[in-house]
Amino acid sequence: MRIYYFLDKSQCNTEYEYSAYIAKNIGKSLRSIASVQLQPVEWDEDVSELLHAGAELCKVFGFSSEATDSNRALQQGGVRWSGAQKSQDWLVILGISSEKYATLLPKIIAFAYQKGIRVCVLLYDLIESFSDNTEKDSILMTMALSYADIVMPASQSLASDLTQLYAKYGISYREKRIVYPILFPNEVPDVPALCCQKEDNSSYSSFAFVMCETITERNNQVRVMQAFNEIFAEYPDLDLELHHVGDIKGKYVEIVSRLVRLSKGRIKLHGPLPFSQVNALIQKSQGTICVPCDAGYSIALTRSLWMGQPCIVSSLPALTEICKGKGVIFADPQHVPSIKNAILKISTNKEAYNTLKKQLSKFHFKTWNYYAENLEKKILKSENNIFLKENLKSKLIKYTPWAKPVSKKELEFFNIPMDIMHIPGEWDAFDPRLFHDKYVEYIKEFHKDCENNTLCYGPYRKLPFGNYFFEIEGEIKGDCILKITANFGRDVYFRNEINDFSKEIELKLESDIENMEIVICKTLSLDYLRVENFNIIRCV
Repeated sequence: MRIYYFLDKSQCNTEYEYSAYIAKNIGKSLRSIASVQLQPVEWDEDVSELLHAGAELCKVFGFSSEATDSNRALQQGGVRWSGAQKSQDWLVILGISSEKYATLLPKIIAFAYQKGIRVCVLLYDLIESFSDNTEKDSILMTMALSYADIVMPASQSLASDLTQLYAKYGISYREKRIVYPILFPNEVPDVPALCCQKEDNSSYSSFAFVMCETITERNNQVRVMQAFNEIFAEYPDLDLELHHVGDIKGKYVEIVSRLVRLSKGRIKLHGPLPFSQVNALIQKSQGTICVPCDAGYSIALTRSLWMGQPCIVSSLPALTEICKGKGVIFADPQHVPSIKNAILKISTNKEAYNTLKKQLSKFHFKTWNYYAENLEKKILKSENNIFLKENLKSKLIKYTPWAKPVSKKELEFFNIPMDIMHIPGEWDAFDPRLFHDKYVEYIKEFHKDCENNTLCYGPYRKLPFGNYFFEIEGEIKGDCILKITANFGRDVYFRNEINDFSKEIELKLESDIENMEIVICKTLSLDYLRVENFNIIRCV
């Protein structure tokens, strides 16, 4: 298989650019696959075509240049590139961070189709790509993504966000438009896994946190600094430090300067740093903080998990998918007291901190090589429509466009597998395990002594308005409590004891809800429970 791997010039600005980090890791891993012939390419606006990536660009991304600057036209067999000669030729594009994204992506995809090249887009942060664009630009980009053969978002929730955009702009559903989420791995190359596994925090003279990325409203660092200053005011003898790595621009320069002054030196600004120095700083700290108000993926969180450092994290769908509830304390990113309580819990409660460390020591990490191999397999399957033949249809996300009339007979199906749900950390101590790869199984004889009554929760996804029927695939003996909530549990749409999974649960939503959460809790009468899937059917 030949893969033309698109490199974006805008990712070359600095060594610590996150999109460049992801692009390097994916490119390196694809190169290691023997059956893949990888050719780095870039877009040339002057001639409106893809060319072999230049030597300077290749160097930034760790490739060797295959063409001189004077002869960069793509060639096959010594002949100027006139189109794909094999059905296995693919163009792989990582979600482009360029300011020209709105006009650039449609051009690249259209050019690929003219040459008979199939297109796979790896989407790692939809909001980041669209945030600085107008509604017109968003329509252009969404339309372009809909023409890709496969879009592989970095999380299930990101896939849901994309299909909601398809629906918003009236892009009709079709089976051959594949949206197949593959979670990005936790691996940080060149850094040993779990290198921060020091369990006892009692010997620390101070407790230091690290948070990263440019200070913006979305990244939410200002609320974290406010929470720290409230702690300093209430507990002046508590020896805490907060280290920030990243840029500060515009209105935030003055805001952050004031917060740093109020902290009396306990909030420390390091500015942008290369990845190696950030890793070293995290290794010297005792925890990290990653509480953005919105996110499709977070390198800050994956790096913390890989290094074995507990993290305070937002209860956002994509981030809960990454951590699976292990080694983290969740906080409401919009609520300063919630962030403040999480900071106090992780820094002053020795037992809670050590529990997080132990959870991370058992975390199942996936590597970039695993991701690249999975990517290749999904591309190969799509060439022969094996997605539909192998019953993978349930994993492909369907949607009903909002822009066209929907008949009452037209239904929308959501499948929520258990591997994207979350299990409280207290259950790790029990044998047999509560959570298995594809299901949750509660057996009273072995599990009744757990103080936490919550068996599973998640997946924190958006549900548009409409009439819903919830089905639970599994088995139950006795009673459990089922809750359907939103807004981090503040809004409760359904709560009841149930003892029969064969009965559908009906729910009517008058408006869209964000961060929908399904929660199942045990009761004293629950003898046995097995949950494999949640099926959600929507009709309008």
